[in-house]
Amino acid sequence: MIGRGRLGLRTVLLFAICASVVLCGVLVHLSWLGVMRSVSQSLLGALEERIADSTRREWWFGVVSIEKQAEALAGSLVAGTEPELLRKTVEAASALGTGLGWIAAQRDGQPIEIEALPAFAGPGDRAAAATWLGATRSITTPRWVRLLPMAEGGSPAVGYAYPFAGGMLLAAIPDDLLQRRLAEIPVGKTGGTFVLSAKGEVIIAARQATQAPLAAPLLAAAEAAGRAVARRNARDLDSPENLNLTVEGEQFAVRISPLWFQGWQMAIVLPEADYLGAVEGMIARVTLGIAFFVLLVGAGAIWGTRRYVAAPIGEIANDLRHVERFELEMVTRRRHIISEFDLLSSALTRMSAGLADFAKFIPTELVRKLITQGARAEPGGRSQEITVLFADLAGFTALSERVGDRTVAIVSRFLDFATEEIVRSGGTVDKYIGDAVMAFWGAPVHHVDHARLACEAALAILERFQAVRAEDPDFAQLGLRIGLESGPAIVGMVGSARRLNYTALGDTVNLASRLEGVNKVYGTIIAIGPNCRDLAGEAVHARELDWIRVYGRSQEVPVFELVELAKQSAPAWIEPYEAALAAYRIGDFTEAEAALDRVLALRPEDGPALRLMRRVRQLADNPPPPDWQAVTELDMK
Repeated sequence: MIGRGRLGLRTVLLFAICASVVLCGVLVHLSWLGVMRSVSQSLLGALEERIADSTRREWWFGVVSIEKQAEALAGSLVAGTEPELLRKTVEAASALGTGLGWIAAQRDGQPIEIEALPAFAGPGDRAAAATWLGATRSITTPRWVRLLPMAEGGSPAVGYAYPFAGGMLLAAIPDDLLQRRLAEIPVGKTGGTFVLSAKGEVIIAARQATQAPLAAPLLAAAEAAGRAVARRNARDLDSPENLNLTVEGEQFAVRISPLWFQGWQMAIVLPEADYLGAVEGMIARVTLGIAFFVLLVGAGAIWGTRRYVAAPIGEIANDLRHVERFELEMVTRRRHIISEFDLLSSALTRMSAGLADFAKFIPTELVRKLITQGARAEPGGRSQEITVLFADLAGFTALSERVGDRTVAIVSRFLDFATEEIVRSGGTVDKYIGDAVMAFWGAPVHHVDHARLACEAALAILERFQAVRAEDPDFAQLGLRIGLESGPAIVGMVGSARRLNYTALGDTVNLASRLEGVNKVYGTIIAIGPNCRDLAGEAVHARELDWIRVYGRSQEVPVFELVELAKQSAPAWIEPYEAALAAYRIGDFTEAEAALDRVLALRPEDGPALRLMRRVRQLADNPPPPDWQAVTELDMK
């Protein structure tokens, strides 16, 4: 039932769906605009094709006219027409606007009135006419040729060589004239026509009547089209091609069509703004309006979602994170206008209150890890590789008789900093046993280097203990013993249906407990087993103490003293002690005693060395039987 003044989740979702529909409509409209732009581009391409065809027809009209004029003039020359006819022909061709630039001819190798060149011909053209005529002497059939200027002031030209009986006629179109003719062909508002070589070079660019060059972007677009021509195969030069180019931020449509001469191409360059400017403007205005509308709708949707959905979910998520970290006092009751969120907050508050009561009886850090893993509160466990630690205060029983009520404070202080270092290194506190603590690494969170982490924690506990011992007279009367071993153990919930304890069971746990007591025998502080030593590897410095057979085990095991983390070279007294131990095991008691002397010279109060020295001297005075084994039997639990 939805309370008064509150919105249901369905209502909120309905609003979200409506907003989605509006946005979908916007997307459809934008898609339509894309189609509109595509159609406009197609229309522009068709228009460009028509302009190109019209321009090429104009071009070919001039070409055919020149060929016919040359043919007619050559016929007149064969009939003996005099040079005066040449001049009249040139004047007539210029008046008709056929595009003819100049005409020169020769008969029997002699020029025929070079003055037949028109008045606008440059001096270089006049001087080179005879040379060009001579260069075409080998031509036997009519063809178009490229004429380059022979002297300063000359103009390149396109010539039509027409051989006739006894002579050669050359009709030419200078490039300057071609430029003027191309400029006269309308190409949109600001478009232009260009002639490109087969290599893509701009040979002829249209000029306005004033001879002013076309705008730089237009020429740049033609040059870009030329580069596209240069990349085309030779067989592709006979087919037209449409290009869309962007030059200096401006869009151009280019139509490339073949010409008749040496792979030349005609490029019609049209600025798209000439034809699509109005369409683009309309699209821009519509897009701007839609964007503004979408912005308003989106802003409203965002505000509503943040206010009535995102913010409540965020608050509930924060409360859940507090529960995850067992910061249960941080969870507060929150009122929400959406009934579902209000009910969820209420349920979360009640749940956190129940967990707060439950947390008083168990380690909250352990519970946090188990909840993260989704563990169920029921008896059960599985075998895992872990490292187990037992830490105990030596001399505590005698001290407690003297300090009385301060006993709890002393124990609590020790357990406090020991627990802090265990948790800091990723360990799990299993239980407190009077003045002792049991912990393990590798469960419930798996650590590949659990042995190293346990060794670091043990050394950190020792460091904290020594610091407290230096300032607290009560701790000055206490000692510390720590045992560590790694190996498989059954880890899980152990207990009854009414009460459970997350703990570890197995031989590894028992051996770690025995190793804690081994320190009393050897005068050490931290004793570790063989598996822990192997797994810790080069991360620590340790020395082998002895082979021992602990209570409850028939198999002997080596025991090691954890000395320090391997941040520098190992202490010098480790090597002679282990040499003494090796000599002791093979019965070379003289060599063992000599090695132990070196140890005690470096460390006079070394407990393991003093103990082994006593043992070596005893065996030297009373040699052992042949079946003797260098194993120490320990009958303490």
